[in-house]
Amino acid sequence: MNKMKKVIGEIVIKILLVCSLLIFSNCGNKSSFEVETYTVKRGDFLHTVTETGELEAVNALTISAPMIPWDLGSLKITQIVEDGDEVKEGDVLVEFDKAEVRRSMENAQSELEIAQAELRKAIASQKSQIEEMEADLEKARLQNRIAQLNLELAGYKSAIERKKIELQLNNAIIDLQRAEENLENQKKINRQEINKLQLKVHQAQTKLEEAEATLDKLTVKAPAPGIAIIEKNWDTGNKFQTDDQAWRGQRLIQLPDLSTMQAKVMINEVDISKIDTAQTANIKLDAYPDTTFKSHVSDVAALARNKDRDSKVKIFDVMLLLDERNDKLMPGLTVSCEILIDKIADTLFIPIEAVFKNEEGTYVYLKDNGGFEAVPIETGQENDDYVIVVKGLSEDDQIALVDPTLELYEKQDKKEKQGSL
Repeated sequence: MNKMKKVIGEIVIKILLVCSLLIFSNCGNKSSFEVETYTVKRGDFLHTVTETGELEAVNALTISAPMIPWDLGSLKITQIVEDGDEVKEGDVLVEFDKAEVRRSMENAQSELEIAQAELRKAIASQKSQIEEMEADLEKARLQNRIAQLNLELAGYKSAIERKKIELQLNNAIIDLQRAEENLENQKKINRQEINKLQLKVHQAQTKLEEAEATLDKLTVKAPAPGIAIIEKNWDTGNKFQTDDQAWRGQRLIQLPDLSTMQAKVMINEVDISKIDTAQTANIKLDAYPDTTFKSHVSDVAALARNKDRDSKVKIFDVMLLLDERNDKLMPGLTVSCEILIDKIADTLFIPIEAVFKNEEGTYVYLKDNGGFEAVPIETGQENDDYVIVVKGLSEDDQIALVDPTLELYEKQDKKEKQGSL
């Protein structure tokens, strides 16, 4: 008996559905069931492009890893300021491991002391050597003078004696010349040796000074007050932190000037032709969704780039300069940016979801005498939510926000499922 009632109920429901479809078809495509509607209004239509972006300071000091000599070790972070901390001029921002540099300083100091000792020893040795050679030279001069006097007094001596004295004078002259030449040559040799040792001292001194200067560079201090914004370490994917390794010259921290802020927005290549520096924009902070800040387009990139490393989507970087200052505007915050492309006053527009399309054109479902009728319309500009109606509707018309024919089938299908239970 119950089974019979269930079958009869399903037949009745199907008969009602057929009747409803016939009514909808025979009454100018009208339907009498309840559907959510929208009342057509006239107002100012805003054509906008909305994209997300990130706040940054227009002016900022970049703190980079120091440029230190490669032979003085690597740059391992042992201390770094907390992200977002307020710092004063002279505060320590980053410190790097100093162990390798200190060892280099000790080695350079030892090399310097050894080189200085060698130089002092060489100077003392050369001084003694030159004094001996100068004494030998003076002795040769005396021998030469004596030989000259002997020759002067040999006028009354025999030819043999005179010849012997002349030979002694010639030998004395040769000895004197040789002593003078040896002294000059030795002085040149000594100067070259001293120059080499002085160079060695200079190199050791330079190495020590370089290590001392590098040691100072391993403590990076704030050149000006500001908010420390830690950069991302691309090797780890996170912001720099203790024990991270930095490359020479790599950006570590930004100290932004918070008096002038801007939003960097990535605009799809499809929309970039709509963007111009004369346009204004509203910016909302994701962290404070109830706040809105005025801005304007200050710069549009001339060249496109890939959105991500592995993406083929092309985007253009657009800068929005904020027209006001607020303590909530901090670098790194994610924002939603609505750029005003055009404003059309006193026009009709409707929600995009109320518009339907088929092979014959664009249409809406207009509410009429309790039902709905498919009415063709002509549309104009649209934004993310609304589209302008150029022709086909009037102010205060009520239109369906869903396809009422699909709603009818969904209701019937739901009833059939409930009946089958």
